[in-house]
Amino acid sequence: MKISIYGTGIVGKVLGKAYAERGHAVVMGTRDPNSPNSQAAALAAGVPLLSFAEAAAVGEVIILATKWDGGATENAINMAGAAAFAGKIVIDAVNPLRFTATGLDLTVGTTDSAGEQIQRLLPAAHVVKAFNMIGAGHMVNPTFVGGDPDMYICGNDDAAKATVRGLIAELGWRSIIDMGDIRASRMLEVLAQLWIVQGMRTGKWMHAFKLLQQ
Repeated sequence: MKISIYGTGIVGKVLGKAYAERGHAVVMGTRDPNSPNSQAAALAAGVPLLSFAEAAAVGEVIILATKWDGGATENAINMAGAAAFAGKIVIDAVNPLRFTATGLDLTVGTTDSAGEQIQRLLPAAHVVKAFNMIGAGHMVNPTFVGGDPDMYICGNDDAAKATVRGLIAELGWRSIIDMGDIRASRMLEVLAQLWIVQGMRTGKWMHAFKLLQQ
């Protein structure tokens, strides 16, 4: 499958490398392909580096791993144009979080979410929220003393979610739970906030979420 990673941060590097190692045709997109930091990230992932517009054009699945603050995700999408995403699966790993003097805050929430905003920006794409509630260090072959963690996903298109479930399972996830339509991003983005707050509070980052059912 042709997978385009939007963003050259730690999440982009981890997912790009993992999917390339599993035989997918992976590229990484960035605002400035001449940036030494972006080139180093693509080299670490072992994938070609393209502009955002080029990456959107070639990907069948596009993983958004960009920052949110300052309109960074929207700007990155606009560099390619919404038409470049039409009919494609967009995996949204973005969290609308910012650090303030008093702690970690959501910049979007309660009645909206980054996931919903991205779906509105890309009305002809199939947006699926995933990967946002776990740290990059646990995205591939997650192993915890307490058992298999859950990966929660949501989105409006069942076929797109089925494809995303398969891609997540390739990375060693055994428990993937569909939380419904894209509006569930409101809850999943709060989970990301909770995950980070727990790490900041304890100084430890070896935790994940599990839904226990009878």
